[in-house]
Amino acid sequence: MSSDEVLSDFECLCCGGCCAINGFVCVSANELQEIARRLGLSVADAHERYTVKRLIAGHEAVVLRDHLGTTRCIFLNDENRCIVHPVKPRQCREFPVGWKDGSSHTHCAALQRLRANEVGTCRRE
Repeated sequence: MSSDEVLSDFECLCCGGCCAINGFVCVSANELQEIARRLGLSVADAHERYTVKRLIAGHEAVVLRDHLGTTRCIFLNDENRCIVHPVKPRQCREFPVGWKDGSSHTHCAALQRLRANEVGTCRRE
C-alpha cells in the first residue's frame, strides 16, 4: 500500500497505539512553544519536563520523552488520549505516513482495519 493510499484511507480510531510505538518524535521550537502554551508552562519548563536531546543521523534533535520505563508518549494519558492533541507535533499528526517502524500495524487498530479492508471512524471530543 502506497503512502498516498494510506493517507486517503486512514481514519484514526483513537486507540493510542501510535503513541506507544518504540521510537521517537522530534519536536520543533514552534511546536514546543505551542505545547507549552497549551499546558500553561514556559517553554523552558516544557523543554525540561517533556523533551530530551538525542543524536539522530549525526545531528542533535529535540525529541519527546517516553513515560519512564515504557515506550508510551509522555503526553498519552490513562485513557489513551493525547493531552496536547490540538497542538501535537507534525510527526504525530502525519502518522502513519513517514513513520519508519515496520511494526506500526501491530500497534495501531486503524492500520489493522485497513489491512482487513474495514473502515473506522474517530469520535473526538
